[in-house]
Amino acid sequence: MAINYDMFKEAGALAYIDEETHTWTTEGFIEAVHALTAYGQKTAGMLYCKNQSGDQGTRALVNNLYGGSFTDADHTAYTIDSEKNKKALQLLYDLEGITFEPSLSSSDAIDLFCKKEAAMCFCWNVSMEVQQTINNPNLDFEVFPIAFPTSEEEPRLQGGIWGLGIFDNGSEERIAAAKAFIRYITENDALYTRAVRASSYWPVRDMENIYENDRLMTEYSVFSQYMGDYYQITPEWTKARAAWWQMLAKVGAGMDVSEAVKDFPSLG
Repeated sequence: MAINYDMFKEAGALAYIDEETHTWTTEGFIEAVHALTAYGQKTAGMLYCKNQSGDQGTRALVNNLYGGSFTDADHTAYTIDSEKNKKALQLLYDLEGITFEPSLSSSDAIDLFCKKEAAMCFCWNVSMEVQQTINNPNLDFEVFPIAFPTSEEEPRLQGGIWGLGIFDNGSEERIAAAKAFIRYITENDALYTRAVRASSYWPVRDMENIYENDRLMTEYSVFSQYMGDYYQITPEWTKARAAWWQMLAKVGAGMDVSEAVKDFPSLG
């Protein structure tokens, strides 16, 4: 996620973040939202829930606040109905300055953040900063990337698996050819480095200083240590994604949190 650094500074909310580590606590998040609303910023953050786009952002926000999780450790069932997650959802609903927006997709929320209509954005990464800042001359504030607020010792970021893969189309010859091509790219440091840099992400194997002269990528590299477990292999994943944004919309409309999350135990 990211915050509008200038707005946080003017509101006195920078006191609640750790600028060196790009982290903050749940209590710091709450106090920052209070400071922003007192400053006059009506919308501190938006929970977009029109569809599943960017849903990893809102999931990570909810799960981090009180140490909850999206699935069990073995990835066999969904745990959104845990007391920790329900506490987080209730906090967000009750917190003045945080809004649930069933008419907004993640791209809409990003656009409003860049227009300074929200002080923070829950769907943000380095590629988004490249797109929205380097290529957007009208953006006139400093974007400060930060991990999701947490009550734990360290945040747990939720991402996907990016990189090279092989589709199993039933042809052993094509699979073998694809593997050979991947080995050719990844075993040639020059080609691999070029491919990784083009992706604006990080390599799956250790390549020290691959972004040594890139200020932006160096800044974002601090988050790689916080990447959490890949739970998107849990059964009924597509149903869970749809249930997630629909659940957020129900909470935002005022439904009791326990009622809103009751469908998740039947998945998986």
